[in-house]
Amino acid sequence: MKTTTWIAIGFLAASLLVGATGCILDEKVIELVFKNSTCMDFEEYHETEVFTTPEVVDVADDIDDALADQNLSRDDLLDAKLIGGTYQVTDFQHTHDWDISGTITVRRTDISDGPETIVIYTSQSLEDAMPAPVTAQLDSAGVALFNRALDDYLNWEDPILEFSVNNGDVEPNPSAQDPLEFDWTACLKMYIIVDETYEVPDVFGG
Repeated sequence: MKTTTWIAIGFLAASLLVGATGCILDEKVIELVFKNSTCMDFEEYHETEVFTTPEVVDVADDIDDALADQNLSRDDLLDAKLIGGTYQVTDFQHTHDWDISGTITVRRTDISDGPETIVIYTSQSLEDAMPAPVTAQLDSAGVALFNRALDDYLNWEDPILEFSVNNGDVEPNPSAQDPLEFDWTACLKMYIIVDETYEVPDVFGG
């Protein structure tokens, strides 16, 4: 499952619009900066420490929907880049903790690009990842692939990404009698810059 949230972090015209009644209005194009988080949910049930769990993300539909929520379209976009990531265990019920180590890889499925490692986790306690999201260690190769997909999106292509959890070590080892079972969410955070047109007071009267 994918979820997208938007948080405005720049709004340059707000103070100019206050008390504008009776003033001559002028149209101004203003750049707004948003944070966009796309999240993937992984459900894990394993009796061995080595496992792979894939999740496909339609980047174009994901960002298109987020833009539509703001009454914006792809035409309004100026730039988009990956700036960070987190992961968090959302469901975990065991009598003991587990430490897991591995990577999350990313590849394009609409074209041939990747796979590349994008997230690295090492000796991560599942219990420690439950109270709040953990800042992810990002790998430059995966970040570059993700940003290439964003560049293609800006050029009206429709990139589709497949993320795969590739776990390599679990302490203690899971088994049929003591299987590893938990749900977790990985989120990738981007900044997105858009153009917006606003009517602002012309303080000089023309």
